[in-house]
Amino acid sequence: RDRQASLDSNRFTVSKTSDKKLQDGVLSLKESVKKLDSQDLWKKQDGEYNVENITGAIKDFAKEYNNVIDQADQNSSSEVSNSGRWMKSLTNTMKGSLDKVGVRVEENGKLTVDEEALKKSDMKSVKAMFSGTYSYANQTARKAGSVVSASIRGGSVYSGNGRYATVAGSWFSTVI
Repeated sequence: RDRQASLDSNRFTVSKTSDKKLQDGVLSLKESVKKLDSQDLWKKQDGEYNVENITGAIKDFAKEYNNVIDQADQNSSSEVSNSGRWMKSLTNTMKGSLDKVGVRVEENGKLTVDEEALKKSDMKSVKAMFSGTYSYANQTARKAGSVVSASIRGGSVYSGNGRYATVAGSWFSTVI
């Protein structure tokens, strides 16, 4: 594998396209989880949740999750693929609970959102699945981090001056 990294604003970035897409996908997934954890998203107005905003946030999460799964499946590293399967395994374990709130797990491990079923779901159950430290969404984001870690371990990464570089710290600086 030929991977290079360059120093940019005190951060190393991977130039290999598949790893960069994977990194970007994981960061986007973590951002979607951050939105799901937002107190504003779950704040009731006139005693009601803003179901449209919640639905949009869950659709974004599903899109980003599916993107990470695609990137992991397409990666040539068996360690990355295994980490992607680990994410799918978590999702499959939660299949029944996800289905109850309108989120379907397809045979390929990807998520689809049944908007009508989601909107009719008990929002307390939806919140429990998608918001909080031990929620499905946060657990998935943690597992997605392992996909990037596997990508880092999958080959050498070098800095602009040709020295071995550790990029994990910059990739995981986002706190959920």
